[in-house]
Amino acid sequence: MLFWPGIAGLCCGALTGAWVPVSVLWHTRDPLAGRITGTREKRTHMAAGTALAPAPELDLARAVQAAGAVLRKVVVHEDEVLREGGLVVDGLVRRVAAAAVIRNPWVGRGHVADLAPAVAATAPLVARALAHLLLDAAGGAHRVEAFGKAVVVGLDGEAEHGAAFIHTPYFGDVLRWATEGTSIIAFSEARGDAGETITVPMWHKTAAATRSHYQSVQVRVPDAPRRDELVLVAAVSTSARPRARIGDRTTDAPFDPSDPAAYGHGNGDTGTSSDSTAGGAA
Repeated sequence: MLFWPGIAGLCCGALTGAWVPVSVLWHTRDPLAGRITGTREKRTHMAAGTALAPAPELDLARAVQAAGAVLRKVVVHEDEVLREGGLVVDGLVRRVAAAAVIRNPWVGRGHVADLAPAVAATAPLVARALAHLLLDAAGGAHRVEAFGKAVVVGLDGEAEHGAAFIHTPYFGDVLRWATEGTSIIAFSEARGDAGETITVPMWHKTAAATRSHYQSVQVRVPDAPRRDELVLVAAVSTSARPRARIGDRTTDAPFDPSDPAAYGHGNGDTGTSSDSTAGGAA
């Protein structure tokens, strides 16, 4: 978050064409480190209308470029459920996904055997930035209950290019640490053209087998990925599914899939109702 105390003076100077004194205080909130860092810079003679340089901590595109990659855009999708099944939901049910569109660093280079150097240089920067956006929208790591990740590979890339980014520690470990999770992160992968919709599965950040938190969010970037791009996605949820009530393995009735008696009874998975069976017999 940036605070510009001198912005009013700068605007007035832009209108009058005068040189104006400007005092700028950059405040960068880092939710991952739990602190606010700031530096004060005084500019006593700034030409009116001169753009203020962005804080280095927030200049993600330059940082990624310095690491040898190209970041084209970042997209945030937020979904808040207010009613489910005709009833108002209890508590905050918010699902947030953040996507980064980057150039695929291996397209046009033929077969690249070692994918690790490019991933190690770029993935932590992107993952940290996406986590920052997710926590800001969710209200902090303590609000996050479920998480997931995904990648869409442009048509000129390999499936392994996407896997290299999201299935190695450089992406997943950053997301897990930022959200205070311990579980393996649910994931999905796809290859597609611009506008490809991907469903990002999520489950509980510390208890992956918690059935109430199995859920998903859909993400689509209309102009990405281009053929030589990757769309990297991280997602979180602040809650279980609205009105979750299917229990879990500790409450399930005994079921043995190897027992023939487990099939063909009632109106379960067979798709045959007792009424239709009776009608056929008649």
